[in-house]
Amino acid sequence: KNTVNLMKELLSTPSYDSFHEANAAYFINFNHYFQQLLKQKKLKKSHVIDQSMINPKYAYQIFSGKRTLTRDKAIMLAFGAGLDLEETQVFLKYASHLPLYPKVKRDALIIVALNQRMTVMDANDYLYQYKEALLEWSASSLSAEIQPISCVRG
Repeated sequence: KNTVNLMKELLSTPSYDSFHEANAAYFINFNHYFQQLLKQKKLKKSHVIDQSMINPKYAYQIFSGKRTLTRDKAIMLAFGAGLDLEETQVFLKYASHLPLYPKVKRDALIIVALNQRMTVMDANDYLYQYKEALLEWSASSLSAEIQPISCVRG
């Protein structure tokens, strides 16, 4: 069923429970969609997570439902999977987030970064150049040779 038909049915149903029971197969399931995407693109989840710069433990907590997938983390996974703009927009929909919107400066910069096939780090550099908030990431997701060094005074 398409979205218009589902909406008509939802508005005419006496209860959500009956609607849900009749239409459960049409509900968005991010994990199922992500698994299909990995299969279609012949990608490994670990590779996408590594390329996304998301801490692996955090990422697996997202997939297990222990953590919420933020919009930034969804965008980072899209970069990690090498998605183009159209694929990213669908990905964001399945992740229950708003699509990238070209009238919002930060989103426009992310759109350009996706279009130019930048990495997450390159996209963050690009956002930084324009004084926009960086995509969320943690230093623990960086490889050992490029992790920031902390100085301790004695």
